[in-house]
Amino acid sequence: MNSKDSWDDFVTKEYRYLLKIAGRFTAEKHDLVNHVYLRVIDKPFPEKPMGYFCTAMYMEATRGKFKSLYTIQETPQGKEPVYEPGMERSLKLEQIELFIDRLPWFDKMVIRLYLDGHKLSEVAREADIHPATLYQSLHRTKKILANAVRITKHKGRASGDL
Repeated sequence: MNSKDSWDDFVTKEYRYLLKIAGRFTAEKHDLVNHVYLRVIDKPFPEKPMGYFCTAMYMEATRGKFKSLYTIQETPQGKEPVYEPGMERSLKLEQIELFIDRLPWFDKMVIRLYLDGHKLSEVAREADIHPATLYQSLHRTKKILANAVRITKHKGRASGDL
């Protein structure tokens, strides 16, 4: 009897027991037994086939080809979609721009410098203006804009625009 016939006979007789042992290593016990069978079929039949086969199952399930094939891997996530502002957001930003345009000249310049990312302390130093003057202007402008946005938000809901 050749090696393949010996393995066929062994696996056929011991299949249920091999499944029980394979169940200790993986939830895919049928696949593990079949995988190991295909791996050992061309190997010489050993003196202790049960020990050889069980050791081969353990090795395959814990660090062999079977483990790499049956490991659940997370699919790579695509990049975050670029946020494109909708029409509603664009309209709100346009409203804020209109409110800023209606501010007094000094307050308009301070808020534009602030929105452009300039540090008001540096602007005050360069313009030889007391920093508190710029911060008061900024605070006053923010309050005006917040109230304006809040009022238009409530008017929009009342009229059903938003």
